Amino acid sequence: RDVAMVFQSYALFPHLSVAENVIFGLKVRGVPRAERREKMARALEITGLGGLEHRKPSELSGGQRQRVALARAIVAGQRLCLMDEPLSNLDAKLRNSVRKDIKKLQRDLGITVVYVTHDQTEAMSLADKIVLMREGRIQQIGSPDDLYNRPANTFVAEFVGAPPMALIEPGIVEDFSPGRTLGIRAENVEIAKKGKGRLSCIVSEAEFLGNETLIGLEHKGVRGLTVMKPGLSLVPVGERVEVTFNNQDLHVFDEVGRRVSEQLTEK
Repeated sequence: RDVAMVFQSYALFPHLSVAENVIFGLKVRGVPRAERREKMARALEITGLGGLEHRKPSELSGGQRQRVALARAIVAGQRLCLMDEPLSNLDAKLRNSVRKDIKKLQRDLGITVVYVTHDQTEAMSLADKIVLMREGRIQQIGSPDDLYNRPANTFVAEFVGAPPMALIEPGIVEDFSPGRTLGIRAENVEIAKKGKGRLSCIVSEAEFLGNETLIGLEHKGVRGLTVMKPGLSLVPVGERVEVTFNNQDLHVFDEVGRRVSEQLTEK
């Protein structure tokens, strides 16, 4: 097929060693022994598996098993590699580590990778170009920056980003054309002084994440409104606060949720 593949389940032969798993495809294709050994040595070095050649998959950690699958894809020498949710079986720490490995491998080897994932963090951190799909239909094609800062519709707006973009129903923000849903990112919302805000909300939750605090807000007709504050910010749940934002930070969507490209205009 001239396509290398890496799967969620690793697809390793349990009775074969790391070395035998890595070169299995080369052996089937009749690649000479010396060439097989040379390619295997390079792949194991790249993936950090040197010294583990004789171990069986059962003797490896989940991260090491996935690296064996990556090494097998490397020795295949194909210009295209399909990765189907390769990190799904790993814990959060390992996912972060192996994700960096994959990005470095792609850059060093210069191969094209088609990477399938449900994890937006993987997509945003790895991709040069993302194809975001919903129920088999393409919602948007673009760079991570495009999807985050210029979402094609309300589905993309709410799917990409943590926290997701807040959506404000038509008529909530005064002085603008009717029938438009407005979107705003958490980093563009600020708590205002009393009487100076554009929306009056109730604090529903506060999540301290170490470097920042996410303050969830409730307002009728607004979905997912969040304020992002640096460090620790103590705001009591149930307290009423006012928030404000700049017009240039608003995203505009029409009646069916499609992005409106022209700038927000006053009535």
